[in-house]
Amino acid sequence: MCGVAGWTNAVGLLGVFHQAITHVTGTATQAAAAFAGGDLAAAALAGSIVLSFLGGAVIAGGLVHGGEVHQGRRYGLALLIEALLLALACLLITQGVQTGEHIAAVAAGLQNGLATRVSGAVVRTTHITGLVTDIGLTVGAVVRGRGLDVPRFRLQSALVVGFVVGAVGGALAYDVVGTKALLVPAAACAVLAIGAALIPKPEPQHHD
Repeated sequence: MCGVAGWTNAVGLLGVFHQAITHVTGTATQAAAAFAGGDLAAAALAGSIVLSFLGGAVIAGGLVHGGEVHQGRRYGLALLIEALLLALACLLITQGVQTGEHIAAVAAGLQNGLATRVSGAVVRTTHITGLVTDIGLTVGAVVRGRGLDVPRFRLQSALVVGFVVGAVGGALAYDVVGTKALLVPAAACAVLAIGAALIPKPEPQHHD
């Protein structure tokens, strides 16, 4: 999923409107800077991207509840919605309609909300600021002689690598097919949706 986010963000930044999609920190800063500079139109645009991301997280919160990891169909439905949103965003942006950026941001917020719910707020997939911070903290602790939580460190490192690889792939694909490159993460989400829907529900535990 980090690869999906990295790919989507790269296409957004390189695309017609040069807008970051998958994280809100830079976008919120962009909105604030534009507002301070008196460019109310740019401030409104960046702010609406942030609100779109928020809307996607709201959808995730309604579909998947915290701690309920084995929600195959609900999780699959959420991923299918993300796939459809990315495909629609691709269609609109390709036609020069900026609303596509907002729809892509909704998809990103939905994805991040899902990862947050399912992981219990341990994993974020649309940005790597927290992951890089966690890796730095882990390395610092190891330097001081503390033990290394190998599984957690591997997961964090893999997520960062996944985002970067996805961003590289998105940039290369954009050079070849333009905004249509968004169809790749859309397809990936559709495949993941099918896989999630097929996850068997655990058998209830019977206690004597």
